[in-house]
Amino acid sequence: MKVRDRIRENPIAELIQTRGQTANPKVSETEQKLVKKTALGVTNEWSISSDEIPYGLVMISIDFEILNVNPAFCNLLGKTKEKLIGNRCYQVLHGRDTPIDDCLMKKTKLSGQPDFVETFEPALNAWLVIGTSPILNERYETVGAIHSIRDITERKQVEDALKNAVLETLEALSQVVEANDPYTAGHSTRVTELAVAIAKEMTLDEDQLDILRIAGPLHDVGKVGIPGSVLNKPTKLTQAEWWMVRSHPLVSAQTADRVAAFKKAVPVIRHHHEHWDGSGYPDGLKGKDIPLLARILTVADGFEAMTSERPYRRALTEEEARSELENCAGTQWDPEVVRVFLESLKTP
Repeated sequence: MKVRDRIRENPIAELIQTRGQTANPKVSETEQKLVKKTALGVTNEWSISSDEIPYGLVMISIDFEILNVNPAFCNLLGKTKEKLIGNRCYQVLHGRDTPIDDCLMKKTKLSGQPDFVETFEPALNAWLVIGTSPILNERYETVGAIHSIRDITERKQVEDALKNAVLETLEALSQVVEANDPYTAGHSTRVTELAVAIAKEMTLDEDQLDILRIAGPLHDVGKVGIPGSVLNKPTKLTQAEWWMVRSHPLVSAQTADRVAAFKKAVPVIRHHHEHWDGSGYPDGLKGKDIPLLARILTVADGFEAMTSERPYRRALTEEEARSELENCAGTQWDPEVVRVFLESLKTP
């Protein structure tokens, strides 16, 4: 994509007829004056182009000075245009005397590229999506930027409410499963907590953690249709009983797939009994063909199951369970996930 085209993705950036590909933050004072003069010169065009836009727009110089704003930006901050122009953007947006560490203007000065961030802004008590498009001169230097700012606080509140409702639903479903098998009471909750803890140690992002928070409570929901006498049978299962137990990841995945909010967790649920060496079920996946989150969940599931009492065996001590994980790393479990988990257990 040409830089001119990239800049024009922002309708207001099109007002400044510039082009270029790389940034140079060393812009002369004369150049800065020219940018400010240009900003003043396009006031009428700015008004025509931006007054009807429902989100905030602000033109900023390379030294962080606000050169122009649209009405939506004024409404967002509850201030008049006259009160905003001439101030530094970090004072207005962040209530700071210096730019913040994650400042988009600083990034744009260095890269000359568009960028965006979703962030909570304490000074405004609001969630914002801030996007930026650079203003480049004929020498390919960044001389300013156009910021677009959207208030997404209401959307975030709705998302949080939905997330809480989903988690409550998951908790209810896991309780239904555990009512059928009292020996596993609290199992899904503990597995979820362990899986999320492992994922955090592996520095996975919040979206991945949320998938585990869905998959954890649902991974055994397919056991609802399996008689407790089979789940808790102290002797060897018959072939028919064994196939019944082995079907639960598929049933759990099919159940999750019926709910839009749970769909992203379906692969994790389906594959939480796959083994690193390909000997697991239901699909016999091997190694990294098994989704990473499923590999994490199965380690958490295995450790929690081993350290819990069952009618057909005693609970292992933590040390015994650790030894079992080490012995089966590379066959049943992903050795890297096991390593991360065992290292985390050593941390006080």
